[in-house]
Amino acid sequence: MGQGQALLDALGDWEGVEVIGVERRDGDPDEIHVSLKRREDAPLYCNCCGRACERVHEHVQRTVRDLPLFDAITYLEITI
Repeated sequence: MGQGQALLDALGDWEGVEVIGVERRDGDPDEIHVSLKRREDAPLYCNCCGRACERVHEHVQRTVRDLPLFDAITYLEITI
């Protein structure tokens, strides 16, 4: 298991998603940015109604503030 997968496991249930990068930014307070992407083999769901779909209609960048890690503000960034 790679470090990225171990991080996802620590963050919770993120089936169908993989870590593509982690960056710690020094500041006051420090920030951690975790870049995620949907795995190619993951099922697709409509962002509006939640139903399964067969192809991607658009890509949307989302940034979510998560609970702090190592006393740093943590952001999860994913394109869905």
